[in-house]
Amino acid sequence: VLRERVPLRLFGFGAAASVGVFLLLGPHALPRPELLVFPVAMAACFSVYVVMTRLLHAEPTRVNLFYTGLGACLLLLPLMPSGWVTPSATDLLLLAGVAVLGLGALLALERLTAVAPISRTAPLLYLQIGFTLAFAWVARHPVPGLIAVGVVVLAAGAWLALRRRRRGSSWHMTSLLADTGHAGL
Repeated sequence: VLRERVPLRLFGFGAAASVGVFLLLGPHALPRPELLVFPVAMAACFSVYVVMTRLLHAEPTRVNLFYTGLGACLLLLPLMPSGWVTPSATDLLLLAGVAVLGLGALLALERLTAVAPISRTAPLLYLQIGFTLAFAWVARHPVPGLIAVGVVVLAAGAWLALRRRRRGSSWHMTSLLADTGHAGL
């Protein structure tokens, strides 16, 4: 769809990273085969979402985020009448927190897809594992192998950054902060 060539070794790295995450975080027992449809469907939906975000990379950041929110609302709108529960004040506070964190994650993803081809930036999405585990550790939730996961994620990120710098890559981490629109948000 994007006409971007992806080196075969990146597919291997992605598969290895996925196996590593599975081994570290589980589940450590395979589910029934018919249940594997759900994670595969989720991965396919997320992949389509990332590609669509990349297709909008020439649009201003606000426009990209607006279409993202509008698409999710339109897809979920038919489900609203069957499950609506009026939120309490605490629920509204939690919803606002989720909205702010979600907007930050979508903004980061939009920046990631705007600066370079997806084949170059997709490996950075594995950083979410480290942030999630760090957040769980701060919240004092049990975290399996937090130190091992953190070391692996940080080492992989540092290795990729050093490798790109040595090659004289055309993009840098600072370009992730550059604006694609009129002053961003």
